[in-house]
Amino acid sequence: MKKASLFPLGASMLLCSCSYISHTVSGDYHYQDAENYQPLEGKVSLSEINKIDIGWLSGRIILQSEGDTLSFYEEEVKMKKYLPLYYRVKDNTLSIHYVKSLTTNQELQNVDKVFYLNIPKGDAELSIDSVSGSIEAEDLQISSLSLDTVSATFHATSLDCVTTKINTVSGNVKIDSLSSSAVSIDFDSVSANLTVGTEDGYHVSFDTVSGIFRSYQSNEKKYGSEKLHITADTVSGSVSIVKLA
Repeated sequence: MKKASLFPLGASMLLCSCSYISHTVSGDYHYQDAENYQPLEGKVSLSEINKIDIGWLSGRIILQSEGDTLSFYEEEVKMKKYLPLYYRVKDNTLSIHYVKSLTTNQELQNVDKVFYLNIPKGDAELSIDSVSGSIEAEDLQISSLSLDTVSATFHATSLDCVTTKINTVSGNVKIDSLSSSAVSIDFDSVSANLTVGTEDGYHVSFDTVSGIFRSYQSNEKKYGSEKLHITADTVSGSVSIVKLA
């Protein structure tokens, strides 16, 4: 999908590109090819999906990997008027947007919901662009994960993902444990912190202005087998490697 800017009024985010969503100066939320999207009605189950693109504004996103069928649904939270997400399936790719294209900024002020996504364990690629709120993952097993956020936080209790790329302004990231035999994490932030739990070796490359690096191995940036590779670039954000409990 073509990249676009999500933020008018000069909020360029410094780092986040927030792909394929556009939020115009007039306040309307819009995206390309909107006529090919359909509103969510209840719970949807799909097969043969190998790529998922999500454009989200706020609220919670809850991810997990169970069974062999991809499924998703959402729950409204004290909304005056329910505005469903819109989705499209094309070329084995599932694309999801927060609400209908051309929803006004005034209407968006009344939206608060939780999105649930179950991805079968396997080789799926997941990309999430989100402004605020939280992204939570439990036992998520996919091939690649890309997060592009402003202040949305990410917390994974267990992540099995070979390649993870995170681009954020101030959304802290915490990964309690990693399951893959070899893992690569690319972390770019302004003030957000990255915390990763591991009991294997690691190798960290950290470029920062005022951020701090900490590890359970006397703050060494290299240890053991180096199965975990982290490349981090921040202004004031810190990186911590902690030992699994």
